[in-house]
Amino acid sequence: MSSSIDSEHMLRRVFAAAIADHQEGVVLKANESTYNAKNLPWIKLKKDYIPGYGDAIDLVLLGASWEKDRARELRVAPTAYTTFYIGALANAEVLKTMPSVKPHFEIIFTVSYGLPRERLEELNFRIKSSDPVECLPHSRQPPTTPYSYNICHGLPLPTVMMSNPICVELYGAGFTKPPRSRYYELRFPRILKVFRPDERPWNDASTLQDLQQTAYEVVGRDRSGKAEDDWCTELWGKTASPGIKSASKRKAREEEWIEKLEDADGKPKMKAQKLDFVAAFLYPASAIACPFLFSQTSRQGYSMAQVTINAYQKTYIRGNTKEDCRTAFV
Repeated sequence: MSSSIDSEHMLRRVFAAAIADHQEGVVLKANESTYNAKNLPWIKLKKDYIPGYGDAIDLVLLGASWEKDRARELRVAPTAYTTFYIGALANAEVLKTMPSVKPHFEIIFTVSYGLPRERLEELNFRIKSSDPVECLPHSRQPPTTPYSYNICHGLPLPTVMMSNPICVELYGAGFTKPPRSRYYELRFPRILKVFRPDERPWNDASTLQDLQQTAYEVVGRDRSGKAEDDWCTELWGKTASPGIKSASKRKAREEEWIEKLEDADGKPKMKAQKLDFVAAFLYPASAIACPFLFSQTSRQGYSMAQVTINAYQKTYIRGNTKEDCRTAFV
């Protein structure tokens, strides 16, 4: 491939096309490498690897517990909370007309990562000083909470429930619906920020309906009832609205992501070594090669190229030590 081609522009195009098709991201491989090559590295590149570009949403922190494996990683005592229960308001429409009704939450998933140790200590202090309600081993719902809730199938009971729910900002790598669950949840969730009540109260967080609609858009699923609405619209001789996988919406998503990636790569270029790679679309269970070649150029800041350089820290490179990987990509 000619060296005159803007390789980073091509990478942005390939990556944006994958996201527009509701895929996880791309796989970067050395030009002469095969998929299972042990002596040549390959890297997964997903949108949540680029700071600020993962799927983010505000939800409600409702409970907390100590989790053995995470506590071992953090080296904290059983008195510390390491895992937090995240939910969304399920009866928002009812509360608009009947504010005296108790808020009801669906607790959908837990999160144990994202906060640096200092912020985790602050969150622990905040929970312990807010009179949390202890969860009894054989009770699914303490009667003293100012709200009702349901814990989704498969989640263990928390140690405590919040007397005052907390709004938190989370981000992850797309959305997934676990077996036997009615709701989508963030994939690989991480806490980005914990809000103070005067900064953002819990009722400013996304509702359960908001969460599901956001998930539908990310995974490429039309909203519930759209097929019926389109049928009624066409029955009266009108044009139905385009589906989420229509060519027009796909093109709009692709252009939107190209613009985002150009913003991420907006810092001045530096002279750097160029390496030829193959990009493969990353499907949920496998990577299927596609014929895109490009040269990767290192840049300052958190550009896409820099993300691939730093990706070895996530241990997604196979067949090389960390030292070898740094040499290969710098």
